[in-house]
Amino acid sequence: MYEPGIHGVPTEKYYREYVIRAGEEQYRYAVENQAGEFVGTAGIYGVDERNGSFEIVIRIFSGFRNKGYAKAALSLLLKFGFHELRLQKCNSTTIIINTGSIALHKSLGFKEEGIRRRNVYTNGRYFDEILFGMTLAEFEESERNWKRLYEDER
Repeated sequence: MYEPGIHGVPTEKYYREYVIRAGEEQYRYAVENQAGEFVGTAGIYGVDERNGSFEIVIRIFSGFRNKGYAKAALSLLLKFGFHELRLQKCNSTTIIINTGSIALHKSLGFKEEGIRRRNVYTNGRYFDEILFGMTLAEFEESERNWKRLYEDER
């Protein structure tokens, strides 16, 4: 499997753009594979410097799912949020029927923090939304585990 990449959206206007809207800091990226195909989007938003928290979002297009792009992109976003922005808590949500996203969050080391009942409306129905969180300490432990797994594969 090849290493997917996460790159700033490829226009001068959006390339690694730092966006401020209504006091909210955002970092938006295009996710590309090694062939340069645009496979999705990823971003950090809701940066709260006072409390040291941020939120992440990722969308991988249906034809490119289950190939490792989301995990690689989220790993890079977490590194950026925790190491570059020096924040201490990451928050994320997913809909209860998105089993792939739930598994991805857990595999990266996120902890389930709660459920917002019937909070998302899609396809004519309401669904619960799962709240996930990860602290800096949990991220650093996950990073150590990732490195051990990588070394074991060699």
